[in-house]
Amino acid sequence: MERSDTSKLFVIIGSLDIGGTENHLFRVMPKLQGQGLEISVIAFRRRGALADEMERQNVPVLSPPPIKWMAHQKFIRRTFIFFWLGVTLARKRPNIVHFFLPEAYLLGGLWSFLLGIPLRIMSRRSLNFYQKRHPLGAWLERYLHKTVDVLLGNSEAIIRDLEKESADSKARIELIYNGIDLEGFVKKQRPDEVRRELSIPDQALVFINVANFIPYKGHKDLLEALGQVKNKLPDPWRLICVGRNDGILSNLEQDASRLGISQNVIWLSSRRDIYDLMKASDIGISSSHEEGLSNSVLEGMALGLPMVVTDVGGNPELIADQENGLVVPARDPRLLGGACEYLARNAELRHAMKQAGEKRALSKFSMEACVSSYFQLYNSLTSPR
Repeated sequence: MERSDTSKLFVIIGSLDIGGTENHLFRVMPKLQGQGLEISVIAFRRRGALADEMERQNVPVLSPPPIKWMAHQKFIRRTFIFFWLGVTLARKRPNIVHFFLPEAYLLGGLWSFLLGIPLRIMSRRSLNFYQKRHPLGAWLERYLHKTVDVLLGNSEAIIRDLEKESADSKARIELIYNGIDLEGFVKKQRPDEVRRELSIPDQALVFINVANFIPYKGHKDLLEALGQVKNKLPDPWRLICVGRNDGILSNLEQDASRLGISQNVIWLSSRRDIYDLMKASDIGISSSHEEGLSNSVLEGMALGLPMVVTDVGGNPELIADQENGLVVPARDPRLLGGACEYLARNAELRHAMKQAGEKRALSKFSMEACVSSYFQLYNSLTSPR
């Protein structure tokens, strides 16, 4: 897979904090480094928790210097970041820039167009609902679609959005699914050790939801759903909710108390042992109102969790209803709760879904296939025609 010449690739993202897209880059980019590519990451807002580990895997991370007096001056800080990004791209002159997430696309896409950087790729990782809240940004995105070489999605649902948005663009539209990295599944703790750490009884049935605490992730629906079926679930039961608090956690804790399930819910902040938490659980849940292709759903499948997911974005591309999980409408706590109860009371079905999920995840969504697809994409742009 090696090439005789080297292309300088800059991956642009807001930060390398722990999140689905950030974890994806952390797993993919080091595997591509040196394969005819000289890769650097620009994290233009801040370095993030994964930056040091990324650099230990030989992928440099560039970020603007922290300036204390700007910390609470949002407009000045954003202006500084904007011009820092432009100066960095002008000085480093990459052959390829690859933007991940909308903010990176708007800032980096504009600068790369003005600077005439030869090859430009945009990765969309979610459906375009966010554009309704930002009409000016949506207009700029559609304009930038005309200036890039490739528009990349990680689910068929996202591809359909991009096709509608870029009817007058000459950009290629391509699909690269997320990949599962089996090396990341090395156990650090046994399931019984995890349960003991979290004070979960050995015999308890455990649900897990891995999603940052953001309104569209549907935590409120999930709590309502389990509140409706709490007396029908095997006793004892627990729900592990793990993610970064984006401001709604205290409201969710109040909801759990109102529904009489606060003693059943375990709230955890972002952490690196997600796989151990999943292995200590019995059922995975995604209650989101919108998704691109959910890493947590994919990871749950690969770890043998039967999944209950909402019918949004790429979820139905991952979960075949009644085969490796259950698919229910979004924003419907009644049906979500019914699906959770159904799986909770059917151990034999859970076992069958566990096997089907592992097989589907590792056959269709391997990390090897994902990395190979990225390499072919970059190679197709840089190889002489």
